[in-house]
Amino acid sequence: MNRLKHPVFRHRAQQIAIDAVLVGLAFYAAFRLRFLETEGGVPDRYRDMLWGSIAFVVVGKLAIFGAFGLYDKWWRYFRLPDLLGVLRGCAVATAILAVAFLLIQPFDDPIPRSVLVTDFLLTLTMVGGVRLLARA
Repeated sequence: MNRLKHPVFRHRAQQIAIDAVLVGLAFYAAFRLRFLETEGGVPDRYRDMLWGSIAFVVVGKLAIFGAFGLYDKWWRYFRLPDLLGVLRGCAVATAILAVAFLLIQPFDDPIPRSVLVTDFLLTLTMVGGVRLLARA
């Protein structure tokens, strides 16, 4: 129990919570950007896909980020070379997400490839950027 009071664990919980919000926001923004020119925003079939899968995406990406060691150090000690680990984590998480949507097919329509690419770029930018911002 005393170990849980250690500052590393306290900061780790905050880092995971912030990453959860950023990953969810990136996935939502990827759908919004994909259907930016569509009248009425995101079509109903893709809106169901978005809201039906956002929790799965957030939990899956956070688990992969944890496996890649993104929560092993404080953000204040994050350096630019550490951004390579964030890039690897985001790339693997997006690849696993794409394979999961392809093989499991939880929805009638496939996930748009542009959503996957945009989600990767937004996740990388947000997750890496918040770490560099905390460092600054």
